[in-house]
Amino acid sequence: MHKFFPQTMLETGGDILTFWVARMTIMSHDLMGCMPFRDIILHGMVLDEKGKKQSKSSGNGVDPLEVIEKYGADTMRMAIITGTTPGTPVKIGMDKFEQYSRFINKLWNASRFVVTKIVGEESKTEFNYEQVRQQIIQGLDEMNDFDRWIIA
Repeated sequence: MHKFFPQTMLETGGDILTFWVARMTIMSHDLMGCMPFRDIILHGMVLDEKGKKQSKSSGNGVDPLEVIEKYGADTMRMAIITGTTPGTPVKIGMDKFEQYSRFINKLWNASRFVVTKIVGEESKTEFNYEQVRQQIIQGLDEMNDFDRWIIA
């Protein structure tokens, strides 16, 4: 049986549960006398902002390469994973990418502000990350527990 059913788990979208997974399970049980997998995990679907399944033929899909080029990969990752739980569909639209792009920009600006306070005002445009790391390590003894915890 291991030759025909090498895995014990199937991960798939809920949209093909009755069309493919149920048929595969029933046929395997009838023809082989055993179940093809022990566990079935359903992952969430990426939907458009109206809640419909994205499709090239419908023209409602989001091209990941265009999103990455316009907003960056971090923005795309944040927009897809934030506020979701396993198995829950995710509604994605260009407005969500715009919002997370602004959020990522705020994180970047906050981190630059912290680094300029550590390194000094002369480094607002360019700084050497190794130099920053060395300055942080040298200043650890003077920091309180909260500052050391944040840096860690």
